[in-house]
Amino acid sequence: MKNTTERFTRVYNILLEAYFNGTLAAGNCAACAVNNIICNYKGIQITKEIANYIDNKGTHPSKYYPIVWMDVFGMGEIYENLPYTNTAKKDLERLLPYTVKELALIERTFEKNCKIKVWRYEEFSEQEILEDQFNGLSAVVDVLLELDNITPDISYNNKFKEHPKLQLV
Repeated sequence: MKNTTERFTRVYNILLEAYFNGTLAAGNCAACAVNNIICNYKGIQITKEIANYIDNKGTHPSKYYPIVWMDVFGMGEIYENLPYTNTAKKDLERLLPYTVKELALIERTFEKNCKIKVWRYEEFSEQEILEDQFNGLSAVVDVLLELDNITPDISYNNKFKEHPKLQLV
């Protein structure tokens, strides 16, 4: 990839790896786009079991929330005026090369473009889930490119098409 930034390249590769490893899941706070990024920067490995886990309460083991980013935003909406939000925002921005607003945009884009949430996986084939994630990740790549003023290159989104089980029509 030419003419990219370091942050684009790293985050793009994090999301590509999560997609291929099955550790990315829309609707799962422990395996969403932003938590995959955060965990990578913190050196925490998300497993397939965590990515596909959801209980009736939507809870997950707390070790997969290295920073309480859910105190800052949820589903891409930034929370304001909470007493602990400023500390959590500062922690996120110290760790990552993105602002909280940029992270919220990334997460909102992924969740909005993925229609199949983890709690509905049993209703769909693996192929349908991969196609859905492909749509979400393609939209996120477009956002990442725009954030860094990188000229879009179709090959970025084509990498997601190389998943061995994905058969786009």
